[in-house]
Parts: sequence; C-alpha cells; structure tokens
Amino acid sequence: MLPQFWSLLNNSVFAQLASSLRQRAASEFEDLGKTVIVRSAELQENEKKTMVKKKSLVDLLKTLRNLGISHHKSAVPKVFSRVFLAANHVCSSS
Repeated sequence: MLPQFWSLLNNSVFAQLASSLRQRAASEFEDLGKTVIVRSAELQENEKKTMVKKKSLVDLLKTLRNLGISHHKSAVPKVFSRVFLAANHVCSSS
C-alpha cells in the first residue's frame, strides 16, 4: 500500500509542484535575459560611462551568483563547452 501511495503522490502533487517551479524559473530567467539585453543596449549608447558599465556587470554577476549560477568557465560541464566551441566554429566558418 505504501509504494502505491508514494507513486500516486509523486504523479499528482509532486509533479504539479515541479511543473509550477519549472514554469516560474523559466519566467524568471526570461525576465533576467530581457533585462540584460535592454541594459546592455542602453550602455552601448553611453560610451563614456565606464563606471556605470562596470557596476552593471558587477550587479549582473551578483544576480547570477544569487541564482546559483557561476560565471566561471570551470563551472561549465565539459560537454557543454565542447558543444559551444563546435557551434562557434561552425558559425565563424560560414
């Protein structure tokens, strides 16, 4: 009886919670991406404000760290870095 209970609980309650969390996280990352794009476009227009640009970069890195995302190259799994390098090679040779 207990395994059936856990199966039912997992397939109904936990699956819905996980789905909700994934949707919320996707929405948060999409908002962050939009913010980064808009802010970088604004900063490109202001070529002389290097301190503002540095502060924006520091703020972005802090936000990423608070989200649990590392900006260090060593944090990227090797399989992803190889895929990225291959994609860059294909794009640069076109």
